[in-house]
Amino acid sequence: MSFDVESLFTSVPLATTINLLAPLFPPKIIKIFNHCLSTNYFSYQGQFYEQLEGLAMGIPLSPAVANLFVEHFEKTALDSAPLKPTHWCPIRS
Repeated sequence: MSFDVESLFTSVPLATTINLLAPLFPPKIIKIFNHCLSTNYFSYQGQFYEQLEGLAMGIPLSPAVANLFVEHFEKTALDSAPLKPTHWCPIRS
């Protein structure tokens, strides 16, 4: 069996992910991450929009941050599962 995440980047909760990054980087870098990940704009049919949820596709930081969140999600799910799988082989891109 395999699992896939639908609309991965836009499904990543930004606040949770920033909290996961906080112990890994100095506060100044966390502020930069937060700014880069939360101020994303795009145009569609001549109109400009701000992305309000998740990570933006096409930003170089998004895949790494999404991967960090998915690893955290997997660990949390596996640790709390009443029936643990006998094998778990995450595929990383």
